[in-house]
Amino acid sequence: MPQEPLSSRFSRRLVEAVDRYEKFFHDAPSSNRSQDFGAYQSACRAALSHIELLLKLIRRVDENDGMSAPPAGGPAQDLIARAEAAVGHAPTDSP
Repeated sequence: MPQEPLSSRFSRRLVEAVDRYEKFFHDAPSSNRSQDFGAYQSACRAALSHIELLLKLIRRVDENDGMSAPPAGGPAQDLIARAEAAVGHAPTDSP
C-alpha cells in the first residue's frame, strides 16, 4: 500500500491545527485573573508556533518536490492564507 505524500500529511495537520486554534482563540477565559490570561496567552503562542512550523515544513517539502507554491486559488492556497492570517504575517521566503 503506497504511503501518503508528506505534503498531504502536513497539509491535513495544518487544517486541524488552524481549526483548533480558531476555536480555542474564540473561547478565551472569562476570568479576570492575570494567571488565567497568562496561561491562555502562552497556549495561543504555542499553537501559533506549531502552525508556523507546519507552514515552513509544507513550503520546504513543496520546494523539494519541485513546486514553488500550491496552485493559485485552490483549497491548499486558501488554507495557507488562513494559517498565515492566524500567525499574523505575510509569507516570507525564509525557511
